[in-house]
Formats: sequence, structure tokens, C-alpha cells
Amino acid sequence: MHRIPLPARTYQDFSDPLLKLIDLARKMVIPHAPVHLDLSHCRFLSPLLICGAAALVKDQQERGVASQAPATCLDPQMRSYLELIRFPTGYSEVDASYDTKRLLALLRGRTYVPLITFPVTAAPDSGREDLIQAVEDLMVRQCGLRGQMLMAVKYLISELVGNISYHAGHGTGFLFAQYYPNGHYLDLAIADTGQGLRASYIASPKHEDPGSDPEALRMALEGRSTKDQAVSRGYGIRTSRRMLVEGLGGSFFFWSGDALLLNNATRDTIYELKDGTTFPGCFLALRVPTIADPAFNVMSFVE
Repeated sequence: MHRIPLPARTYQDFSDPLLKLIDLARKMVIPHAPVHLDLSHCRFLSPLLICGAAALVKDQQERGVASQAPATCLDPQMRSYLELIRFPTGYSEVDASYDTKRLLALLRGRTYVPLITFPVTAAPDSGREDLIQAVEDLMVRQCGLRGQMLMAVKYLISELVGNISYHAGHGTGFLFAQYYPNGHYLDLAIADTGQGLRASYIASPKHEDPGSDPEALRMALEGRSTKDQAVSRGYGIRTSRRMLVEGLGGSFFFWSGDALLLNNATRDTIYELKDGTTFPGCFLALRVPTIADPAFNVMSFVE
């Protein structure tokens, strides 16, 4: 088994855990060989890296590769944190409701929610919706969100989780977040181990093969949806990123296959990884400011 140590810590800059996640995915490209993610020397990790790492390990397991990421850590606080959020498997709707409710009550005074997993299927799933709603409510309470900020966070989670559930085709979805009260922002990660953005266009009778992951991403940004509906919203990317970046001054990152999008106040760029590094499904990272401009209105961005 190939051992891959995770970094001792991530830093406040939004791009730092994302670059570390890309590096991790690059190291995990070992055909048919299981990997062991070593967290023994970790002291602090961003929820963006934690969620992405959990999804990468789960993807390999779903492909029949016995990779693992045990929550063993020399730092007692980090070990307790990893065990509490149940890294890397997360909490799912099949967990006993009593245990889940007890955990959510325990975390009310903390700044993070548990790592949760859910089936990514287009069919309605009341268990999935109830679990996501419970974690969403906890997030809102921890951040003290009200008014337009409350509506914005609920919209972003609902739109993006709903879209990956619809488009993934198969696999597992992940949701994880942490609030930083001193910085007045929420870091939120959503991922899936499904077919990825380009494959969803190929599978749709409405579109031909985009030809590449970057082109599939451009199509999504244009709002060209695979859904059978009159209003096309792509992957929820177009509306969500406008609301987050233009409306709230936040940061938005999307990765599928070898294509990445980074959008913030100073950058709106699609990148293509040319060394074989990919994310198998879709990965989204959002930095959401928790204090909005008084003029911000959610309805100005909803299509």
C-alpha cells in the first residue's frame, strides 16, 4: 500500500488547501494500487482539503481499490476533531437518527458541522434532504445568519447539492463546512464520486460530447443544462457563483476531470491540468462571507 502523508496544516488563504488537494490527487494517480493517507502529523486542516480527500478515497473504494485514510493523529485535538466529524466516512442517512441528532446538538457551540455523505441520485430522497437540512440549520445557527445572508447560504447549499445529486449519475456525495468567526466567513465544500461534468453532457440526449473537460465547464458556465426543463442553469454554477462572487464578494472553485475554475474578485479563470491529474466526479469549494453589503438581495441573482 502506497503511503501518502497529508500536510501538517493548511493556511487561511483560500487557494492553499485547494493546491494541496490537487497535489494529493496527483499523488493518488497510481493505477490499481491502494493508498494509505497518513494524517499522523496533521495539526490543522481546512474543511476544503478534508472533504476533497474523503471523496478521493471513497472514489477509489467504489472502484474496488482498498485505499484508506484512518483518523489516527498524534495531535490529540486533531484526532478528536477527525473522530467527531467521522472522517473519512462521514455521517449518512443510514446512521441511527438518535446518534446524528445527539452529534448535531453537541456541535451547536462549535464552529464546524460533521462531514456528511449522501447518495447522489436524481430521484427524490427524503432521508438525504432531512440530513442536509439538519446540517444546514446547524451551520446557520453557528454563523448567526439572518435575513439575506440566511437566504443566500440556504440557496447555495440547496442549488449545488441538488445539482450534483441530479447530474452525478452514481456514487456518493459529500458536504462539509467550517465557520471562521474572526475572519467572518464560512468555508464550504461539496463533492461527489460520480461521472463528472463532461460525462453528464455525453449522457444527455440534449448535447454532444463537449470534447474536453474545460469545454464542458464553459458550457456549464453558459447555463447549458442537461436537465429537461425550459430554464437552463448548467450545474447551478452560473447563478451560484454570481451570487457568491459578485453579490457577496466571496470565492468560488469548481473542479471536474482536468478542468478547474477559480472565481473571485480578482480572477475568473478556467485552468486545465495537463499532467494526468483529475478529480473523478465534481468538487466545489466556496468561501462565503457572513456579513453582506446592506444592498445585497438574493433575488437579484436568482434566475
